[in-house]
Amino acid sequence: MIIKSYFEQNESSFRLELAPLIDVLFILLIFFALSSTFTKQPHELPVQTPSSEISKKSQATVTVSLTEKLDIYYLGEKVSEKQLRVLLRQALLQDSSISVLLNADKRIAYEDIISILDKIRKSGCQTIALQVMTTASR
Repeated sequence: MIIKSYFEQNESSFRLELAPLIDVLFILLIFFALSSTFTKQPHELPVQTPSSEISKKSQATVTVSLTEKLDIYYLGEKVSEKQLRVLLRQALLQDSSISVLLNADKRIAYEDIISILDKIRKSGCQTIALQVMTTASR
């Protein structure tokens, strides 16, 4: 009888507090939401850019990416060489001072990079910057 009364007392006094659990869940939610926004880059593609000790951030308004497989992306969307030329011309009609940021994979042959640079210049754009990753100074 003593044992039965002991369990009856503890069963009625046991309560699961949800407020601390909800607080922890909100903190985790905030952490993941903030960390995911800081890690995303606009138009992120699987491109490994070469590195440079000294680089200047360009004020590029249009991003053209070239992957290792020589796929061309204009503002994050895959396009053909012909489409790229048309899109760049349209952008130049809207703003003649437009500049292009070329984000080319470092494993691409030099001649392929020169080829895409020529195509960008033929579209009428004269201000072209190459995307590089900065390395820490030694």
